[in-house]
Amino acid sequence: MTQLTKELMDAVTEAYAGSLFVRSLLENQFAIENADKLKLEHIESITDRIMVMETEKYQVLLYIQSRGSASVSQLVSDLKLTEFTVMMHILALQNEGWLELRDQDKMIYGIKSIITKNKEKLELDLISPWNLRSVYDPIQIIVDSHLCCLCGACKAVCPVEAITIAGDKPIIDEEKCIHCGLCNYHCPRTLMPLNILKTHVSGPQESFFQDLDVQPIGPYRILKSAQTANDEIKAVCQDGGMVTTFLQYLLEKSEIHGAVVAKRQPNSWDTNAVIVSNIDELLEASGTKYAVSPNLVAFNEASQFGFRKLAFVGTPCQVQAMRKYQVYSNIFEDVWGSIEYVIGIFCMETFSYENVVKISEEVCNTPITNVSKMDINKGKFFVYDLEKNAVDVPIKEVTSLARHACHYCVDLTNELADISCGSIGSGPGWSTVVVRSEQGEMLYNNALKEKYFKVKDIPADKPFGTPLIEKLAKGKRKRNFKGLKKILDESPPYYYNSLNQILKVEEQ
Repeated sequence: MTQLTKELMDAVTEAYAGSLFVRSLLENQFAIENADKLKLEHIESITDRIMVMETEKYQVLLYIQSRGSASVSQLVSDLKLTEFTVMMHILALQNEGWLELRDQDKMIYGIKSIITKNKEKLELDLISPWNLRSVYDPIQIIVDSHLCCLCGACKAVCPVEAITIAGDKPIIDEEKCIHCGLCNYHCPRTLMPLNILKTHVSGPQESFFQDLDVQPIGPYRILKSAQTANDEIKAVCQDGGMVTTFLQYLLEKSEIHGAVVAKRQPNSWDTNAVIVSNIDELLEASGTKYAVSPNLVAFNEASQFGFRKLAFVGTPCQVQAMRKYQVYSNIFEDVWGSIEYVIGIFCMETFSYENVVKISEEVCNTPITNVSKMDINKGKFFVYDLEKNAVDVPIKEVTSLARHACHYCVDLTNELADISCGSIGSGPGWSTVVVRSEQGEMLYNNALKEKYFKVKDIPADKPFGTPLIEKLAKGKRKRNFKGLKKILDESPPYYYNSLNQILKVEEQ
């Protein structure tokens, strides 16, 4: 049992009175109930989980405030929290404007100073957050800045259903919005502490400030080419069919009740986020779709079907949103169930459905209704018709049609997934598989042992093998970070600030 100290009581009091999230949920309980998204017991569970999270955060803040500054090791020792938990909250508090890094080598943080017009140095004091401009403004600020990657996290966590997705972007109903900040808090384009999230997935990193380029494709345990052994999957899959194969294994072994995936709409190349729960549904959803899908919204279906254990499949930005949710809140676990596995897809960029049609019909001269498959490979975009005839164009001819937000993403190989899959680095009919977590390694080894797929090495010394994956990953990271830097004056700084601490790109 946690010892009830004065410091802990102070943190509880501040969290109860000062937390935007807690206050909004308590003050708007009637509106939340009327939205008919959450049951009363779910509202109470979510509020309790947020209260625990915010109390920990205020413990860290009050400790540093009482001393002016403190090292991470001091906080760990005196507050009896793990280093991971302390750093997680410090980065959130830094993002909120409370803290600043004083000494990186000694990991010392202090209360952020403000320089007045008279050049006086003042330190922030704890005051009611409604007297400050909140960093947790509704997610419209991200949408208006063209940073929104349409992952669906904002809609998934909105307790009053104030967010709809239309016209390739989230739209907020201001009359319904209770300004709780949860949409902003879970967005992957606000605070994005990648090294914290990597530690959660893959274990301790060399440093919380480790440059991303130290690991060009992120941390991993296994890197192989793989191909499904299932003929039904081969008939409908993209490349080696490994995402579908891993999900097949998990469903057949009852390790999950369902999996969140993107599925083509009937007679269309537009997409929906759905939960599949058997092999037939899985096969129907197989293959890559280049029209963006807000996959996280599908979690709201989980409670309707009684699913308690789920897998999640997504692009890098969607997986970033999922990991941020798992690390920084996990508040919907009683509603959505437990996310047991996260499988990531390599992604250079995605497109609105409107632009997918434009690529097919205007660039590749193939009616969208006559398309059987689309693919990006060897620097080209391929469109296959129903007779399997291919039309290809250089990828640079369609890059301008990609979603604007894709040009600010720094992850090609889905570095936060348990297992990542893609075509780069492997030959035709094979997938590159990157195993990153202990959970992913168990899945990979168990499925391989039961011959769900076969593997071969990826050449480490050939230009088309590992060097190609690393080259493209580094290129995307540096190119898009430079692009992000150019729009700093036009966009909220939170996403850039998160990356700027761990990614150094020299200007040419």
